[in-house]
Amino acid sequence: MDARGTKPSTNMSQEEIKSLPGVKQSEAGGNNEVELAMLHLRKLFDEFINLKSSMTDSERDEKLYQMLPLYCNVVNNANQMEDTTHSLYGSAHSLSWEGQAAFCHHTSQLLAREIKRRALNRSTETASKTIASFLELYNVYGREEAGNGAVLLTAVNFMVTTMNDSSLQEVCT
Repeated sequence: MDARGTKPSTNMSQEEIKSLPGVKQSEAGGNNEVELAMLHLRKLFDEFINLKSSMTDSERDEKLYQMLPLYCNVVNNANQMEDTTHSLYGSAHSLSWEGQAAFCHHTSQLLAREIKRRALNRSTETASKTIASFLELYNVYGREEAGNGAVLLTAVNFMVTTMNDSSLQEVCT
């Protein structure tokens, strides 16, 4: 569930990725929404950490995929507010939390697993096409949920470029 009480979708259009939740807020309202969404993300990730040993690999991946649109939403909204207000309140720095490194680690591991799975036992050309298709926003082959790879790649990109913390970049590599 996101801050508005709806289940985050992993099937996101390019506009949804850029402008989630899609409504410009006043500075105060935007800050509150970012803070609430961040608290929700932290809660979901804490639950994920506590339950991961009892879940299968596919269940863990599914849980991470469900958190990624919320993460992208939080970072994108915080960045928009920072650009709009030119203040530090709501900046990416305020998005830091104690589980951030672990979240980055699990997310970058998911990306690596997805790429390895698509490259395994395939020719170089077939593997590259399969990986590229996965990373596209709209999957032309229709074998996967459209956009999962794009959302995953967007989240990792946000982690590396938005968080001014070299330790997070090291976790992701």
